[in-house]
Amino acid sequence: ADERLLMERHTIEGAAILLEQEAIPVRLRRRAARVAMEHHEAADGTGYPMGLAPEDTFSMAKIVTVADFFDALMENRPYREGMKVERALEIMSSAAAKLDPLAFRALGALLRALE
Repeated sequence: ADERLLMERHTIEGAAILLEQEAIPVRLRRRAARVAMEHHEAADGTGYPMGLAPEDTFSMAKIVTVADFFDALMENRPYREGMKVERALEIMSSAAAKLDPLAFRALGALLRALE
């Protein structure tokens, strides 16, 4: 439980780091920080760090949530090989309640267009 809480802090710490980047225009900094903060919020409201409802989650964060999930499945990990696209999409489909449906469909459409 302690390790999970520590891991979940990356959203808060990433947002703080982005807000400190004075070379980036303030408006862009704020948007980037919001994406960092909200990219693990889930469409069913069970995400972290805030457990936001879908209508309260930044649309750009919803896109990054889907991209981050897909990337995590595709990449090699110490405990498993990266997956093929088809298998990654199957797993994502089984977790569809946690993903923004529009962002998930857009990923599928993009991948089909690249075939």
